Amino acid sequence: MVDLGVNAIELLPMAEFSGTVSWGCGDTHHFCIESSAGGRDKYRHFVRECHRRGIAVMQDVVYNHYDFEAERSESQYDSTAPEQNIYYWYEGRPSDFLLPDGGYLDNGSTGRTPRFRRWITPFSRA
Repeated sequence: MVDLGVNAIELLPMAEFSGTVSWGCGDTHHFCIESSAGGRDKYRHFVRECHRRGIAVMQDVVYNHYDFEAERSESQYDSTAPEQNIYYWYEGRPSDFLLPDGGYLDNGSTGRTPRFRRWITPFSRA
């Protein structure tokens, strides 16, 4: 790739997802590198080797395509109660709706609207 003059690579989303094949959407753990793609160690090795050759690595992320029903889904760690969900906006109380999940806000595209204001990444300040 260096001989071709490539100086940057953009990767599809690499977050952990259900199954072993994905375009990077429908992840289950935003901050974990997909195990079937080699996991964090092979990811770090790939990035390091690219940098050693002068190739920048850009990482695409898709936070609003989250698989909230996946087994061991990150969104279920703290609570399975809709009004306690830390990943998706929920307005009101479950008793306000015919179905308990009726309070989730729809983003008009992929389903539930993420609670971006609640996420704290290693690079943001609380």
